[in-house]
Amino acid sequence: MLNDPLKHIWVCRHPPTQSEGLCVGQHPVPISISWAQAKNHVLQKAPIHPTEIWTSDLPRCLELANLCAVEWELTVNVSSNLREISMGSWQGKRYDDLQKNDTTRWNHWCDDWKNNIPPNGENLEMLQRRIQQWLQQTAFTEKPVLIAHAGVVRTLRVLGGQCWEQAMSTPVVHLEWEQIGVYNEQ
Repeated sequence: MLNDPLKHIWVCRHPPTQSEGLCVGQHPVPISISWAQAKNHVLQKAPIHPTEIWTSDLPRCLELANLCAVEWELTVNVSSNLREISMGSWQGKRYDDLQKNDTTRWNHWCDDWKNNIPPNGENLEMLQRRIQQWLQQTAFTEKPVLIAHAGVVRTLRVLGGQCWEQAMSTPVVHLEWEQIGVYNEQ
């Protein structure tokens, strides 16, 4: 059941990464631009001067949040619930290798990516539960921002009323801002 109040949060995806062809999930990957470029872009495009900043504990989000927080004179709020979806044993592996060496499990997951779970990983329901838990435990100030992973942004879209197919088909552009309204499930 969806209840008010509607929470609005500005989200920005982390910098682009050097991850072409990789199943990333929570695997650490280097960014493909400088941190200074990423920070400057985010600060120049920021639609508000935030009153709080949230992020995951994964470096591609945490580092950018820390850099922006210095400029905004804020403390970074870190939550492991805001991590990207876990792809388990597949994290850091090349998609081509998964298709070739783990064909049965890979095809099984691809056939129902919403419900099936990668080996030792998470499915979308598990990710959604993590993000919902974070929302329920967080009393936002007036102007919160979140430096996030694409999976988290898409999950927030779903919690805001989109279906997974729509949330997945809409790009989550690196270093761009999007305001999302989500309801708190009780």
